[in-house]
Amino acid sequence: MRPENWLMPPTNRVSFGPNRTAVFEDKEFRYYHFGPTFSFGRQLSNATFMIGKQWMNLQNREYILAAVTAFLGNNSNCNGCDFVPIGDFSRNDADVSLLGLMNLATYTGPVNDSWFQPTSEPYEQNRKIIGWFTNTNMSFVGCTEQYQICTRNRCSPLTNLYAPNYAKSTLESTEAQSATFDLLWKDIWGTSMEYLVVFLGADVLRAQESLYRLGFISSALETGYWRVEMENIHNVSIVFAQRRYVNFANPPNLEVRPNITIRQYLQEPGEPQRFCKHMKVRSSEHSCFSVIKLASVLITGAIIMLLSPALPAIVSRFQRRSQPGRYRRMSWSETNIMRLHQRYLGDPEIGL
Repeated sequence: MRPENWLMPPTNRVSFGPNRTAVFEDKEFRYYHFGPTFSFGRQLSNATFMIGKQWMNLQNREYILAAVTAFLGNNSNCNGCDFVPIGDFSRNDADVSLLGLMNLATYTGPVNDSWFQPTSEPYEQNRKIIGWFTNTNMSFVGCTEQYQICTRNRCSPLTNLYAPNYAKSTLESTEAQSATFDLLWKDIWGTSMEYLVVFLGADVLRAQESLYRLGFISSALETGYWRVEMENIHNVSIVFAQRRYVNFANPPNLEVRPNITIRQYLQEPGEPQRFCKHMKVRSSEHSCFSVIKLASVLITGAIIMLLSPALPAIVSRFQRRSQPGRYRRMSWSETNIMRLHQRYLGDPEIGL
């Protein structure tokens, strides 16, 4: 019997080509309850994650990653949040994200990690070790995201994404600071953990680098590898943030419809217009250098080149005017190798 809270249609259809349709019906499901899920303020299910056995058997990737986020500022009507966490995962000062990992990889060695969760004993067939793999359908990691904004003298408390937006007026910020905050807030909103998973999926995982790309086989991962993944997700979010600033100052001219591009709809901002003119980004197409330093090097080199022909005469003149200089000049003349060679060759006492 299908569970009563099953929300998807009775059958799932997968098209393989013209006039060919494969139909299957899932009868076994796994539900994971961390809080009810919502979509645009409407509750979908009491389960946070749900997978079907047939669906899982059709997957052709080693890792499948899903994410849900509870934005604290939107929990009153859940407009924009994915779920409302249960008490054990609820926070009053942070947004809560849950990452669900379905691990189908087979490892060449044992892995000790609480998120990837492979078995400690290898799978054997005909007394031959096939590999290590997990015996759990999904494993989860929970993360909190906190934000803080500061002016020269005051800072907002560390809290969720929406709270600093409400507290902006209480920080006595200038017009430029307020415009900077608006840009930063939109940037941070688009680089939250959930949206990274939406845009990149399992490609955000560093574990992809250990895959053989052959038969779901992977090298063994180091102990506590989930920490590596969390650090990498944070670094990717920073890269996304940097790129969004570039797109703000110089957005790509994408064609949305024939003969219609994005730049036709650009709005000329007020105070943020100054940011566009002062943003500096590294690019292989341009080089950044100091004109003053370059000019000083060129001028110094030109002076040396111009003085080099007259430099021996100038040094000789100064040597003739000083007693130590005259002594060094005479010593150089008398001990010069060619002078000594001439003296020895011209001496009749030497039988040459």
